[in-house]
Amino acid sequence: MPRWVGNAAILGALCCALPGCSQKAVFTPESKMCGFVAYDLEVPVPTSEGLPEPPSGAPVSSFAAAIEEALSSSDAPAGVPDTDGPPRLLSISGGGEFGAFGAGIFSGWNGDGDMPDFHVVTGISTGSILSTFAFVDRADLAVDGYTIDSEAQLLDVYARPRNGQPGAANIASLLRKGAFADLAPLRGRLAGYLSEDVMRAVAQRHAQGRRLYVGVTNVDTGQAEAFDMGEMATRHVNNLNGRAAQWKDCYIEAIIASSSAPMAARPVFIDNTMYVDGGVRFGMFAEAVVGAVISRQARVNIDAQSVDAPVVYAIVNGTLTLPERPCPKKDRSLCTEEQPMGPRHAPHRNWNIIELALQSEEMLVDQVYRFSAASVEQEACDEPGCFNFMRITDDVKEFAISLPAPLNAGRAGQLTCPEWAEVDIAVDDPIQFQKRYMRCLIAYGKARVQSEGWGDKI
Repeated sequence: MPRWVGNAAILGALCCALPGCSQKAVFTPESKMCGFVAYDLEVPVPTSEGLPEPPSGAPVSSFAAAIEEALSSSDAPAGVPDTDGPPRLLSISGGGEFGAFGAGIFSGWNGDGDMPDFHVVTGISTGSILSTFAFVDRADLAVDGYTIDSEAQLLDVYARPRNGQPGAANIASLLRKGAFADLAPLRGRLAGYLSEDVMRAVAQRHAQGRRLYVGVTNVDTGQAEAFDMGEMATRHVNNLNGRAAQWKDCYIEAIIASSSAPMAARPVFIDNTMYVDGGVRFGMFAEAVVGAVISRQARVNIDAQSVDAPVVYAIVNGTLTLPERPCPKKDRSLCTEEQPMGPRHAPHRNWNIIELALQSEEMLVDQVYRFSAASVEQEACDEPGCFNFMRITDDVKEFAISLPAPLNAGRAGQLTCPEWAEVDIAVDDPIQFQKRYMRCLIAYGKARVQSEGWGDKI
């Protein structure tokens, strides 16, 4: 999500007051509909006492049951030795350009990017882009996809802010276009990476009982949904009803929908329904993963010889912390190390609606992602190694790499990831995707996964 894009609802009243503000919906005739196999997702609400406990003996949701079934797809029949090992589940969060961190994790898994054979992979937003590559063990494609030469490879910007701050032109563009940017370049980029070999690999794993899901938010209902991507890939590979190209387009549109943060990009219409970024409702498939793991664990308790406890991996493409706030005072020199927000008596600087939206969105996303990650960790399991969690931590501020000329923009030697981000802003002033910073995050993710020991092929 961009540095300055926030909750679209803040501008709703202004939009309604202006002529020509409404946007034309995309109509899909019945012959072009996707008809995804989809699941509604429950988003648990935390109580004053913390995360809610599932009722004892309560049935799991249909989506959790589908995940549990996939985890059981490789169980050996009674009396037959289990050679496949425990079932493995990977959940990948959203995070925009921070998805480069996840790509780096993929490339360093087992030292050389040899990822496990996952039984279930789920992805949201930028995690939806990464999920296919994890599902088919193609870390190389993930790294290449997040190694960009220009932000224009991912999005078309309608009105570019100056120095990372929006102005009148940006607001006018938002009201006229319905978003600050369009993800059309990302569509084309995905079409290239999702080759026939990749789509066949997805379909093959689906036939083996493995499952790949991406999360979206249905704006019309307000409900979070999960799309079955393996089933759609199977339609494409089998050229169902002679519509192979249509089914691949549906596959790509699901990923674009999952990645379309409100205001940052236009919503996606699938089967005459409006969809946006799954991260609006949840950071990971927390409830469903927890339900499936609990169900699976109950079977382990009954028959530990035939049923293995699942191994869960969770990658958060972010820090789970709010970024440092700029000085809010009109006289910024009043903000010091002792008083980073300045003295109370000092006048506050002027504000604008987009900046306010940004701060609101940051706080919302931070809360959603913290809750999603915590709920999975709380319920996943008690045994060492059965829950593996990784996010960007403070050591990224010290992690440094060098970049070749002319990419380094004349900065010789090693710079830390935040320093490369400063170079990106000074040289390119991107709206969201910082090419040097993303390269540093890829290297950082690779180093982190190797130091964490995600290399035993469990």
